[in-house]
Amino acid sequence: MTANYSLQITEQIKSLLVTDLSEGFRKFYPEEKIRSFLTKENRRDRIYNDETTLLTMILTAVQEDKSLQNSVNILSELHKNNIQKIELKVAEIREEAQKQDVDKLRKRGRPRKYKVKVAKSKLKEISSNTGSFTTARKRVGMELVQAVYDDSADFQSIGTNNKWKGMDVNITDGTYLQLQDTKEIRKIYELKSKSGKEKSGYPQALFQAIIEQGNGAVKHFELGSRNVSELKLISILLSKIKAGTLLLADDLYNSYAIFYLIGKYGLELIVPGKRVRNYKVIKTISKGDEIVEIMKTKHPDWLPATEELPKSIVMRRIVVENPNVPEEEYILYTTLLDETIDKVDIALKYLTRWDIEISIREMKTLMNLNVIRSKTPEMVLKELMVGLIAYNLMRKIIASATEKSSFSPQEHIVQKCYSSGKTILMDKKGRIYCRWSPGRYGRTTKKDT
Repeated sequence: MTANYSLQITEQIKSLLVTDLSEGFRKFYPEEKIRSFLTKENRRDRIYNDETTLLTMILTAVQEDKSLQNSVNILSELHKNNIQKIELKVAEIREEAQKQDVDKLRKRGRPRKYKVKVAKSKLKEISSNTGSFTTARKRVGMELVQAVYDDSADFQSIGTNNKWKGMDVNITDGTYLQLQDTKEIRKIYELKSKSGKEKSGYPQALFQAIIEQGNGAVKHFELGSRNVSELKLISILLSKIKAGTLLLADDLYNSYAIFYLIGKYGLELIVPGKRVRNYKVIKTISKGDEIVEIMKTKHPDWLPATEELPKSIVMRRIVVENPNVPEEEYILYTTLLDETIDKVDIALKYLTRWDIEISIREMKTLMNLNVIRSKTPEMVLKELMVGLIAYNLMRKIIASATEKSSFSPQEHIVQKCYSSGKTILMDKKGRIYCRWSPGRYGRTTKKDT
């Protein structure tokens, strides 16, 4: 049998595994981009190649059991089911070759055996030992994972209308992730007290996210130690956001240096103004709506000394009634100086900042990203990115289902999205997130399950 037939079988084995692994999100998984990205080394003909390993990692990210053993079991079961398909294909190719030779004149020599050469390893069940998969995870290049993550965060092909006043809207916040206690991880993520002394307890990382409002995609993120300020991480992320984007953030980001960086990168910002600021009124638009000049404050430690802060920054200061406490007022600061945008619209828009709390809770609690299981800094970042890829792919499925409607659907969207992950989307008491009360628990009903 010619070598071409053997190559055909090998390629079909790869294709079957990739198809099975990406079944739930194949429409949005960049298979062609990945194949063009792979080098000769990681294209080697093996079960645990980079493509199938990365897919297995993504699929495991939405499982309740995220262990290496479960990853191996997933791939092993799929491969076991495919062996029979491959054997049938081999028989089909052999029969076709025999049929083609019937009308040909018989040549001298030994009769043809019509044997298809397929590596024995491809027709054997995968060992349950996790050693090979562990090595394969380390072998997957960070550049490949980054390329897949970037593609998962790109929602341009999905026609959802997420703009507000012609602007894209992003939300930012930070949260802590628990890491494993290893020497390598402690070097970067160890806990320290204010005095600089090492504290007892597991290492923790600060996860800073930029989420696109409307589709919920994690557009950008940074990972730092718990001793790093959120403002330092956001200062890095601001340069990655598209100019003209509106950013919603909480009072921590009500910082003079952040106002400066927002202007530097051509962005817009809305933040609450809980702290007292030194300002001068330039113009009164209406009651509780003023254009003000904010005076320079101290240069923060997290901002590089090369960044020279201006003496003052012009902002818009809005005072509105607290909808929950009518006699109480709250203040907002924004870079939106366009007077055609009513202050009420700005205040209402800021109230939607709560969306990021829901998204972070989905990632940490529902997808179990609050504890990273890897034992080296590189694998910590890789595991987190794989989890975010899975989350973004689910968000793409959701967004594509609501292309012709206003987002968000009043459903338990993450829970409904991926059937294989349903078991992790509730706690041990059988509680899920109530869709009518964002951020609060609700009891499971028969309809929910």
